[in-house]
Amino acid sequence: MQSIEIPEGEAPYEAEEREETPASLREKQQRMEQKVVGIWTYLSSFEESSAACISDMLKHVSSGHYLEAIKMAERFILHVEVLFAAIDDIEVHFARVNSKGRHVLSIYLFLF
Repeated sequence: MQSIEIPEGEAPYEAEEREETPASLREKQQRMEQKVVGIWTYLSSFEESSAACISDMLKHVSSGHYLEAIKMAERFILHVEVLFAAIDDIEVHFARVNSKGRHVLSIYLFLF
């Protein structure tokens, strides 16, 4: 990401508007869309895998195979640990770049 010089007395967005073109905005939009699709694809597979762990765990409990149910619970706990570790990594990244949008992740996790 390049740095844009902001003349004194000018709003930050004015300098950015002068630097951007419709083509550059379209390119940024396409890159963002690719990232969003990749994230949703990854999160969907993570959700399916977690749901399968829960389903298998419940099947084992209902059939009386408690040791297998415990193994599946252990696998599910690992899924949850990976999720929270990833969230922690994202929070650290946001803090490092001093992002003002850090709260968005917390809101998302609360809602879903």
